[in-house]
Amino acid sequence: MTNWKKYITEKVGGVSVIDTLYKSIIFHDFFIASVPLFQKWYVKSIRNRQRKTIERLKAKKNIKVLFFLQTPSVWKYDCLYRLLEKSEYFEPVVVISPFNVHLIYDRQECLRVMRVTENFVREQGYNYISSYDFSQHKWLNVKKLLQPDVVFFTKPYKDTLPQYHIYNYPDCLTLYVPYGINCMNLWKNNYGLPFDNLLWKLLVETDFQKQYAHDYQLCKGDNVEVVGAIALEKLI
Repeated sequence: MTNWKKYITEKVGGVSVIDTLYKSIIFHDFFIASVPLFQKWYVKSIRNRQRKTIERLKAKKNIKVLFFLQTPSVWKYDCLYRLLEKSEYFEPVVVISPFNVHLIYDRQECLRVMRVTENFVREQGYNYISSYDFSQHKWLNVKKLLQPDVVFFTKPYKDTLPQYHIYNYPDCLTLYVPYGINCMNLWKNNYGLPFDNLLWKLLVETDFQKQYAHDYQLCKGDNVEVVGAIALEKLI
């Protein structure tokens, strides 16, 4: 831990409070996260861009679909990936992204988890890329390198680097399937994040979750679709 980080966490306050402020700075989302009126305006502007993206994609013959994956335990898209893989219209790619990034995160542990995730993805036979170049010791600009049209996320939190978060993909169709079945009234974590409102589509299991999204999202569930529990399809 660097001296300034140690000082902040030990002398100024607990890591959870300081880390929230730290992430607001590096993600440039203080107003989006803390001012509802500003977030509503921002979501409205993103909706307009998403509509333009849909029109643009109608003319494309091949659509690049990214799946950001941080750890194997939250991977729930296998059935969907296989369907896209068989289609002549889509090119799915799994992007291994960093996990548990915060103010005092252990970089080496982060990279170790990424290697574990890479082994999992390789064993599954997915087309993939790691967001970290181990040979050159640098993070890749995945957006510039792959130029995605559609992006699926496996986690909604700011526990990764900003370039692999939803804020960096305003001109893509962004989607998310919860990595677990939401059956509790944890509205802030499940529906109240800016992430949930910015998504093009939030894919939920039942009308139960859709109602909660309507009640607690700033966008009143205008991006919610009931699709069932996609993670269970493979088991069924």
